[in-house]
Amino acid sequence: MTTRSKYRIKLSPEEAHKMLFWKYYANTNQPDVPKWSTGLHRYFEDEQAVQILQDIAKLKQGTEDEKLENEFLIYFTDMSDIDVSTVPEKKGALQRK
Repeated sequence: MTTRSKYRIKLSPEEAHKMLFWKYYANTNQPDVPKWSTGLHRYFEDEQAVQILQDIAKLKQGTEDEKLENEFLIYFTDMSDIDVSTVPEKKGALQRK
């Protein structure tokens, strides 16, 4: 997707503070410890992206962005050929504590 995509979702500061990176990601060397260690970039697997989009959809419930976010989730899962019912639970460092 590009930044010109119809599926641009903007989070308010309050919403963004609820989207903790470490809920979705764990360092492979120390999965229980939420820290970077080495490297400048972290990549998400498609399943992690679905988990993030699902959590954003929950945040957007009752807002004007709710329909767009749900549409984006469906679009992403279709394009990635992912069955939402098979997406595992989050396994980030904060989920392991």
